Amino acid sequence: MIIGLILSIVGILGATGITYISYKTANGEVATFKETYLEARKLFWRVVAVDFLTFLVLSPCACSLYAFSYLAYDQSSQITPVFNILLFGSMSFSILIAFSSFIVIGFIAYDWGIRKSVKNAWRIFTDHFGVLASAGIILVVTPLLVNAILFAIAMVIESSLGLYPIGTLHYPDIILTLKDRPLANLFISLTSIIWMPYTELVVVIAYLKYSGVKENDLIKALSAPLE
Repeated sequence: MIIGLILSIVGILGATGITYISYKTANGEVATFKETYLEARKLFWRVVAVDFLTFLVLSPCACSLYAFSYLAYDQSSQITPVFNILLFGSMSFSILIAFSSFIVIGFIAYDWGIRKSVKNAWRIFTDHFGVLASAGIILVVTPLLVNAILFAIAMVIESSLGLYPIGTLHYPDIILTLKDRPLANLFISLTSIIWMPYTELVVVIAYLKYSGVKENDLIKALSAPLE
């Protein structure tokens, strides 16, 4: 339990740090490690409060999704309710990526409190819902597809080495036994390391663009698909 708590704290600090670095990068500035850590530490409790509120709001949706996945479970299929939940849950909640990140960006950019940052984030998100929701889905679905391809490649390599015969693959293995497949885990971890900062940078640029901030060359180049 203590280890889980420590990992959660590190995860929140890390995610906030990535958003901060993305914000600095979008504005043509460079963030040092010390500066990033201090900013993430300063915003820690605000981010925790937002995460908790998000959990309370989305809990009914998550429970409904679980119930739907369980009722739709076909025992003749290899696809389990857990697999369905992760797949459809990622798809459903992906539209909110921009909104949740906009709140944290408001903390970073203007040092706003929770209420003002949420209000501003909601205004931007609803004013440009179509574009931002579509971008969120693309940013979530793309790494899922990439990970599926990398997992298949890892399976072929491991099969050729005699580690895991490819005929033994079941759908739940992709989610439930990933820890037992080091090569696939390595591939997917590398994808996450690359894709998460890119996602945050895109979201930050969208925030700056729709907030009316004067655009530099980077913002103009990366925000072109958001037109």
